[in-house]
Amino acid sequence: MIDLLKSKKKIVINSDIDGILSGLILQEFLDCEIVGFCNSANKLWISVDQFEHRKDFVFIDMFVSHKNIACIDQHIVSFDEDHNKQLASNPNKINPNILRGKCFHPKSSYYTKYPFGTVHFIIAELERNTINLEQLLLFNENEELQSVDFFLRADDALITSVEKYKENALDWWNWLVEYSSNGKVTQQFIDYTYSGLNAWENKKQVERKLLAQPFCCEKPDGGFAEIADAANFLLPNFIKYVDYLAEITNLKPFDTSQKYSVVEGIPARLNFSHEHSEALINDCKVLDKKVFSYAFVKSYGQENSFSFTYFLE
Repeated sequence: MIDLLKSKKKIVINSDIDGILSGLILQEFLDCEIVGFCNSANKLWISVDQFEHRKDFVFIDMFVSHKNIACIDQHIVSFDEDHNKQLASNPNKINPNILRGKCFHPKSSYYTKYPFGTVHFIIAELERNTINLEQLLLFNENEELQSVDFFLRADDALITSVEKYKENALDWWNWLVEYSSNGKVTQQFIDYTYSGLNAWENKKQVERKLLAQPFCCEKPDGGFAEIADAANFLLPNFIKYVDYLAEITNLKPFDTSQKYSVVEGIPARLNFSHEHSEALINDCKVLDKKVFSYAFVKSYGQENSFSFTYFLE
């Protein structure tokens, strides 16, 4: 991952808390440049000045199917073991589930998928490469919330760890510690997670902050479906949200003054099975549609297990 981001500095991040925190971390410690955003559904916002270079971007917290486009994410993207080996051999695809061979089929693999945010994996990767993260403040407090509370709201990492999927979460925390070479920040996440705090109340408190003025997030996970105005400049409340997360984590904020080009796709769901796998694996197609981004979001055999976005030709 480090080599990839040293060669490709321009990144597109998700418009939720996981994507924004990931972007702040990568900008601060690897000197990456945030050139766009995605909402994990139907829209990409790409800086007008950078649009012509879009094939050289690294997409963060979103899996992009084209083999030559780089991405760092944490979704289940391998259909089976053979597909996973193919993805694992591609240096453009960085994902903890790929690293550990977690696949959609057989279905038992899905229940042991990576359960945290992309940001937690990125931090472990930085620590693995002995990058000094001392500037990052996990316990910087603002109105009874600390920055660690926002990190652990990313992909519901706290609730997943102590309420919903305890055994799998503990397995992955142990893996992250080892992967990070006993990284200090990774260990702090674990210590705070298992410190006995009221996880549900902590989650509610973070969500109240995110949904209220001045941020007015559209989703309780700190996500936005729309981040730009009619002139394609970032909305004031989204800018305040980004600036707040930068301040509480002690990281430099993004450049939020750019104008964006909007690329709109079509989101869809599918009951995925073996009959769809060959076209996806070989041609990045599903139902004769060229897939831009996808993830397996439920276990094998369940309804609407495959989520994908495509663009009209």
